[in-house]
Amino acid sequence: MRATLPKEVEDLVRRVLTGRSAKSSADVRNGVYAHVAALTRGEEPTAQVPGDAQTYIRKVALNAYKVLDREVDAMRAGGRSVDDVFEMTVAASVSAGATRLEMALTALEEANDAAAS
Repeated sequence: MRATLPKEVEDLVRRVLTGRSAKSSADVRNGVYAHVAALTRGEEPTAQVPGDAQTYIRKVALNAYKVLDREVDAMRAGGRSVDDVFEMTVAASVSAGATRLEMALTALEEANDAAAS
């Protein structure tokens, strides 16, 4: 069973994935979000992310503090716009954070249920 995220977090996720002011496609943002959620849970991702962005997205998801300017520059040199890189980074970051929160809330609920039994 997965815990329900707080409404504010669900609203943030919805805005990141469906925002009309975004320059990248909703399909790309949703794919990145689902891909990162699987990585964060230690599962094999089934959602597709653009091939040229896979290594970058993985690093943002699992080791964001290690992302270097040159990796962003490489994405840009590969033809990605600033908006594309930014929006994929935001989708990956929000996914990693929301998934970790969901996992923590689930663990707390399970511990509370076990203690109540």
